[in-house]
Amino acid sequence: MYKKHLGFTLAEVLITLGIIGVVAALTLPILIHNYKRIVIENKLKVITSTFLQAFNIAEAEYGDITNWEKTSSSLEFWSKYVLPYMTGVTIGVKGPLSDYGYKTPILYADGSVAIALDLERTRAYLKNGAQMNFNYSYITNDSGEKNILVFYTYIDINGSKGPNRLGVDNFVLVKPNANKRPVMLWGADMVKYNKYNPNTYDIDYDNKYTEEELYERCASHGDTCGAIIQRNGWKIPKDYPIKF
Repeated sequence: MYKKHLGFTLAEVLITLGIIGVVAALTLPILIHNYKRIVIENKLKVITSTFLQAFNIAEAEYGDITNWEKTSSSLEFWSKYVLPYMTGVTIGVKGPLSDYGYKTPILYADGSVAIALDLERTRAYLKNGAQMNFNYSYITNDSGEKNILVFYTYIDINGSKGPNRLGVDNFVLVKPNANKRPVMLWGADMVKYNKYNPNTYDIDYDNKYTEEELYERCASHGDTCGAIIQRNGWKIPKDYPIKF
């Protein structure tokens, strides 16, 4: 008497594997896409919070930022007032992006070059793998005095890995040189920090983006993309102008 063995035929196994393959092919890109979004959201929130705390501690020690000594270079300023209050930051040596592991330049959202591969800058490594540079924006008044408008940095949240594009893995963090103005991603308070009042030689804080302008500049330039995420509760909205 023969025993009956229950099992699957080869055809049944192949069909099952085929179905699993189709489902995986359909869902895996979505999972990867969602994972990338979550990484961007979390890193932006943590980095912004880290800089905010550093500036707050510095202001508690040195007083309001408007009274801080304006050093001869942006690197000196950041090194004196901000970086000492951040853990795990390593300052590199001045050199081109290629010295920091980059294979391509950093691009604006429209694909034009924002930071050329051979442009020599001093960058810093953050403990979470991000990289940053040091900048400030200023104008010179009629007396020849330099009036600093904002201190800002380009944050590359995944270092040199790419795609090295504003709005995707590069974002602009800004600290206005003004009392009671917090650290934020560029445009989060809707202020056009690239515009100034020619009469006061200061940022025109009444000159603000509309929501439509904020999205348009994100799509074309990329520096306001982080603001869209911050203003949406640190979540990339469904209508985010740049596709990953």
